Amino acid sequence: MVEGIPDLRVSNAAWVDFDRDLQAARALAARVPRHDLPGTVRAVFARRAGWTAERIEARTTMTLALAERMRDEWTTWLAPVAAHPGPFLDLGCGAGSFLSVAPHAGARLGIDVSMEWLVVAQRMCQANGVEVHLAAALAEALPLRAGSVGALTALDVIEHVGDQAAMVREIERVLQPAGIFCAATPNRFSIAAEPHVGVWGVGWLPRPLQADYVRWRANLSYEFTRLLSQREIKALFRQNASFVPEVDPAPIPSVDRERFGWRRRLLADRYNGLLHNTRFRSVARNFGAFFHIRGIKPGLARLTTLVLTLWALGLPEWIVPLA
Repeated sequence: MVEGIPDLRVSNAAWVDFDRDLQAARALAARVPRHDLPGTVRAVFARRAGWTAERIEARTTMTLALAERMRDEWTTWLAPVAAHPGPFLDLGCGAGSFLSVAPHAGARLGIDVSMEWLVVAQRMCQANGVEVHLAAALAEALPLRAGSVGALTALDVIEHVGDQAAMVREIERVLQPAGIFCAATPNRFSIAAEPHVGVWGVGWLPRPLQADYVRWRANLSYEFTRLLSQREIKALFRQNASFVPEVDPAPIPSVDRERFGWRRRLLADRYNGLLHNTRFRSVARNFGAFFHIRGIKPGLARLTTLVLTLWALGLPEWIVPLA
């Protein structure tokens, strides 16, 4: 436990070293007072090797402002999540920026693979007056009962997990019947640069060549980054879940746009504007920059229909109450 947050991670491949992350979380909790949210965020970035003071301050400011910028998400494509009465889980909640502004009436849960960032998330939510339940865990092994979550978001998560199929199976398991799933992720076949490393053409290469290409072009690691295409996302759910979500082109987020130079910013604004055009959207489903993924797990109505059909065919009466 770190500041009341349980560590429920199981042994599995992940982008974070669990022991080092736990040590960092404990040091962060001990060194920075709970009420000092800016100091907490700043301390996390200050541990990054080679980061200048200017870069640390810029990322700290951006992280602190992120919660307000994400409020619009709840009034647009995530409105069904906000309206769902069941418990809400933000999977891969990170610094808690999204979770801290969720207008959700039910219980709010946050799970992330990094305990250090969960310390930040706890303080972010406290600063916004939001009560949450947090835990360190893997998306491939969620510490939740089956059917315990009414709505689940996973923003920029699925491309970083070690086992994407296992993550989808866990989403299927923990969602209630008629539960809502929403996610955001970059498109593998985007004609824009790969957003994590700023390199063009990464997703178009065979997967075994991508890491070497990124290392050659940008001298960066590409471990635990596996972008998906629209077809790959649907195939992943078709093979591992009871529903296949809709995959739609999404506007370039303002958070990413703000890191662009003025030329790329103009292109991003033009792209976001063109998404209102039906023909352009059909093209963007294949080559656009980002995806919004939305799906609903089959609900009780479908189960009721099945049970009543079987009863009508002459099965014992005890099966009827299952409806």
